[in-house]
This record gives sequence, structure tokens and C-alpha cells, in this order.
Amino acid sequence: MSSDCPERKPQRRPDGTFKKGSTANRDGRPTGSRSRHTIIREVLAEIVPVQLGGRRRKIRSNEAAVRLLLKKALGGDRPALLDVIRLWAEVEEAAEKARGPDYSFADADRDMIAEIHGRMKACLGSGSP
Repeated sequence: MSSDCPERKPQRRPDGTFKKGSTANRDGRPTGSRSRHTIIREVLAEIVPVQLGGRRRKIRSNEAAVRLLLKKALGGDRPALLDVIRLWAEVEEAAEKARGPDYSFADADRDMIAEIHGRMKACLGSGSP
């Protein structure tokens, strides 16, 4: 179904945002409403009762979700296994970034340090400062 008149779309600025008052939702988000991200964070931080090792414990729902995902993965659920591997990779990447750059020594560096250490020991052993 076509019409002779093209639909009028709200005008956008060069940065992709709408000009004030040109969107379909002129009033915007109601005051006091929470974003989807806020709601997800709150729900995943809630404390829930679970059965762990035959004992009833209370843990955060995000931990319970990860434990359930791992249980499914270990039971042979391929999509769950892929999710666990992806999560593990994300955690390892974040940990690596937190550690900072690697300042490990190469073999040549270790040899040089050992030589300098030997010289220092010789100097200190001979009574020189």
C-alpha cells in the first residue's frame, strides 16, 4: 500500500539526536520512572533463598543465576556451556585489564639482574659500601 505523500519523520540533528519537541513522545520519560538498566541491577542484587550442598542459604540472585547456568552447562546444555565460556572469558579479560601491563622479565633481563646482584654481593662482601 503506497501513498502519494511520504511520511513525515521527526527532524534529527547531525549527531543523531532529535530537535527539542520533534519526537513522537513529547513529554519524555515520566519523572521518577526507572530505566531498564536500573531495574535489572536491582533485581539481580536481590537476596534469594537457594539449596546449596544440602543446606538452605541466601545468596544474591545474580550468583544464583550463574550457578544455575553452570549446572545446566555441566548437565550437557550446549547453549548454557557457551554462555559460561563467554562469561568466563569476559571475567578473565576484565581481570587482565585490572592487573595492568605485564612487567615480566625476559631471560636476558634475568641474567643481567643476576650479574648485577653478584657484583653487589662481591662489593659488600669485600667491605666496600
